[in-house]
Amino acid sequence: MAAIKRFSPAWFLHHGRNNALVRWLHEDRTLHLVGVPLRAEPVAPPPPDDFRVNARDDLDRFEPTERWHDRAAFLAGAEDSLAEGKLCVTRVIDGQLAFIAWIRPEQDQARFGSVGHTVRFPPHTATHFSVYVHPGHRRKGLFVAGLKAVISVATHHTETRLLLGAVEGGNTPALKGHLAAGFRPVATLTTRTSLGRRRFGADRSADGLAWPLTPAGPGVWDLTAEDDR
Repeated sequence: MAAIKRFSPAWFLHHGRNNALVRWLHEDRTLHLVGVPLRAEPVAPPPPDDFRVNARDDLDRFEPTERWHDRAAFLAGAEDSLAEGKLCVTRVIDGQLAFIAWIRPEQDQARFGSVGHTVRFPPHTATHFSVYVHPGHRRKGLFVAGLKAVISVATHHTETRLLLGAVEGGNTPALKGHLAAGFRPVATLTTRTSLGRRRFGADRSADGLAWPLTPAGPGVWDLTAEDDR
């Protein structure tokens, strides 16, 4: 008799959530948009010496730690990003690439695929993305220290007035880390799907940035600087 494969409740929950029919019937998705206005705040100190900018020898220390990591693809993608003018913030500890994050200066808009929203930004907006901490260096405060270094790099290496980041709904540790580093809530972008129809929304926090976010179409928003109103 063939063996019967046993599936855990977590397996059914994961695959149920990622089933196309289930998502068509009903699905809620959220994305937290966070930011820090660099020119409105006191000037951040220069990045600490142990964090470096566009250091190719740091990037060469990358080692795959997840099943989907590919060293050759990572290095090729990093070279492409540097050629496009993006900035890379890294820190090496004990010979390992312990922290990496990217900054995209002068970005005019971004489409957040996980929720299907597009946000159009005011001039001199930068976004940070692809923040990664090596598993051997997690739970030691490096994530927050690295985000503070990202803020410093954006302050001292670009003309950025607003630095933005995005955190997937449910990733509470990452959201808390951003807030601890100095980011403030901008909006929580929401998408509710019911019978294939999507409804877009944006919730604002009372203690977040007061920069206006106005609808410009279904799932499209204009973010305006306070002094541009």
